[in-house]
Amino acid sequence: MGSPFTTAGFSFEHRLLRQRIPEYDRSGIGIMLMQDQAPGVGLKGTYASLPYAYHKAVDEFQRFGIGFQGTYGNRSVNPLLLTYHNQFDVDRFNTSLPSGEQGMQQLPATLGLNAGMLYQYEDDYRRFYGGASLYHLNQPRQSMLNDSLSRVPARVTVHAGASILTGSLMRISAHAIWQSQARASEFSIGGALGYDLGEVHTIYAGTWRSEEHTSELQSLRE
Repeated sequence: MGSPFTTAGFSFEHRLLRQRIPEYDRSGIGIMLMQDQAPGVGLKGTYASLPYAYHKAVDEFQRFGIGFQGTYGNRSVNPLLLTYHNQFDVDRFNTSLPSGEQGMQQLPATLGLNAGMLYQYEDDYRRFYGGASLYHLNQPRQSMLNDSLSRVPARVTVHAGASILTGSLMRISAHAIWQSQARASEFSIGGALGYDLGEVHTIYAGTWRSEEHTSELQSLRE
């Protein structure tokens, strides 16, 4: 069995302009750091994201939000840790044999741009939301073979959901999300029944169903 793929991450957010914007408006900024690593093949990716969002209140129950995020990414691979089928020699891989593969290069650093919007309504008994987002607006390059045509395709996400209190302690929740990138798409829908254990704790039980569709996928799907 090969070495496991490991991910480490850190995130922090902070509310802004608390004393300068209307009472029910919200403004915030954050930072997210993440590193993916597959030790067995020397593949590593390091990412740093800076998101910002502003939620404008229509009244005390409704808000419209818009957000933006920039992500700096750096990926690398150690070709000395890779083996290919034509390097297999009797019963093992012999890395001194020529691989016949084009030499790989370290990926250039990339900057990905994302944006999204959200509507939400919430009172003491009901909560509804719906939104959409677009990732990789600028379709950054992703090739290790210096292929200028190999780029990360834009990804579209649309989601909606509701949570309704049906009694003093029970609530029903339903959620759906659709995502599309390049020639692949996925739709998921589900629901859950919740039981309030107190003012801050709720236990849920539910189910989800997902359907995927792929048509001659040629580009990377994140």
